[in-house]
Amino acid sequence: MPNKLYFIIIGQALSGIFVAFLIIPVLPEMMAAANEKYGNRQKQRVNTLSSGLFNASLGLGQTLGPIIGGALYEWVSFRPT
Repeated sequence: MPNKLYFIIIGQALSGIFVAFLIIPVLPEMMAAANEKYGNRQKQRVNTLSSGLFNASLGLGQTLGPIIGGALYEWVSFRPT
């Protein structure tokens, strides 16, 4: 595949669209699982902590992912096929 700008733009757009389908269902599932475990005693606190953990993990992944990816690229190298 040629290294053209429009391929990169289309790929990034599709990635952004389809990643949303993976991320959106995770938070309600996390909150439901935590509410099952802790019941309705502390529902508001459980929901708050679940969403905080989700957002912190998302931010950490978005921060460390490119750093680790760049380090792996430098260490392992990349050979186009």
